[in-house]
Amino acid sequence: MNILVSNKYRNYLISYDYNLIKEITGEYDSKDLISLISTIQYNKLIIDLTAIKGYTDLKNIRELINNVESSRIILLLSNEVITTSKYYLSNLINMGIYNFTLAPGEIVYLLQYPRTYKQAKEMVSKSN
Repeated sequence: MNILVSNKYRNYLISYDYNLIKEITGEYDSKDLISLISTIQYNKLIIDLTAIKGYTDLKNIRELINNVESSRIILLLSNEVITTSKYYLSNLINMGIYNFTLAPGEIVYLLQYPRTYKQAKEMVSKSN
């Protein structure tokens, strides 16, 4: 069972079957989000990046990674220049987050077939 944390892209995300145990909607500080999920047993944490306050600042993502195993996270990126830049994506990979996408439908695929480090690096190297 998985947890979905959504905000700006909720309407796109709810149309897919992610086998959810819990859905959290809104914008949260990393610490608050960690607190909300800390007592729940889950497989993957699907996060709409806009649900994290200050998501453009990588230290907020790093704080989340310090408390949640990175291999359990799937990020739906915000379609913004900063969050789709090679710099941002490379930093996500360096933090251990290999499962990120701009397409909500791809999350279903990533739940079954998580990316490897090599696949994530290749994807970023091919991006603009």
